[in-house]
This record gives sequence, structure tokens and C-alpha cells, in this order.
Amino acid sequence: MQIADGHNGLASFAITATLFQFHNFGWVKVPSVLFLGMILGGLVQMFAGLLEFATGNGFGFAIFSVFGSFWITLVLIILGKMFMGPEMQTSETDMGWFMLTFLIFTFILLVSSLKHNTILPLLILTLFLGILFLMISHFCNEASKATVSERPFKLTGAIFLLINSFMAYYFLAAILMEDVYQRKILPVGPSVSDFLFNRRRRAANYRRDPEGRVN
Repeated sequence: MQIADGHNGLASFAITATLFQFHNFGWVKVPSVLFLGMILGGLVQMFAGLLEFATGNGFGFAIFSVFGSFWITLVLIILGKMFMGPEMQTSETDMGWFMLTFLIFTFILLVSSLKHNTILPLLILTLFLGILFLMISHFCNEASKATVSERPFKLTGAIFLLINSFMAYYFLAAILMEDVYQRKILPVGPSVSDFLFNRRRRAANYRRDPEGRVN
């Protein structure tokens, strides 16, 4: 499983997620998030997913195309709230269920990523936690609160997702530098599953004597 061809996907993912968290912190207004989410987070990321598909990378195709679709859908939901009639209004509970579907998908990605290097599972873990807390925020109707400080679940989710975006920047820098310099510059760590498997195997071997008998 490779994701090293996902430069555009990682860049789109990181930049859009960063600006969205700035909005969740109350630093950025809606319009800039909408336009960036539609173009960079949505269309460019979906295009990156198609490129991953063309190279036979199912993991990269899944993550970039689905989260590209997420951003386009989220922008359309917000526009529906702003400009369309009551039949197009989405409740906080609706948004909670919406986030739950992506939470399940992210969990599948997390389990699948354990075969990869260390940074990718950590990146997806922080994404999972961020979506989890945003989902809880919607179910608790924190949008009705006046200030960011009165929305603890949303704030916690935004913090996890901001960490997630910085990890995506790091992963992007690692693969770009490796492409440019033709050697690894930034470490991304070993495969998590291989590390755990080898550790168990070493522990099992340690308990055996040279003739193979268990002590």
C-alpha cells in the first residue's frame, strides 16, 4: 500500500483542514472556507484521488476521493442553509449522523493504515478523533451556544483536526523532499503492524532456549 504519489491530495487535505479549524476557532469567516473547501478540498482532492486510482493505489483513491466528496457535500449543505427554503435546512442532529458515516469510514482507514509507516496511522487517528468530537458537538447542539468557549466538544475536535492538518503537512514535506533529494530527509517511522508483529516474535523467541524448547 503506497500513498507517496498523493502530493496534491495531501496538500489539499492539509490546507483546507487548517483553514476550517481557524473558522471553528472563530478566526475566519464562512466565505473563505466555503470557496477553498469547494475548490481545493473538494475538486482538487477528488482529482488527486483519481490519479491515485490510475496508479493502482486503492488506499489513496479511497481517502482522497471520499474526503473530496465530503468537502463538496459540506459546502452544498451550508449553501442550502444560507440560500434555500426550509426543505433544504439541515438540523444539528442531521449533521451528527452525517459525521457518523465519515467516522466509520475513517476507522476503516485507520485499521488499513497500520501496514504503512508510523505517521500515516497517527494522521488518520487524529482525523478520527477530530470527527468524533465534531459529531458529538452536533448531537449536543453546540451550535446554539454564543461563543467558542461554550462549545467544548467542537473546540476539542478542532484541536485534534488542527494537529491532523500539521501532520499532513509533515507527511507532505517528507515525500516531497524524498522526491527532490532522492533520499529520505524527514523520518516517517516503520510500519506499525510489522513493528508489533516483529516485537511479539522477538518476545516469543526470547522465551525459547537454543534447542527451541520453551523455558
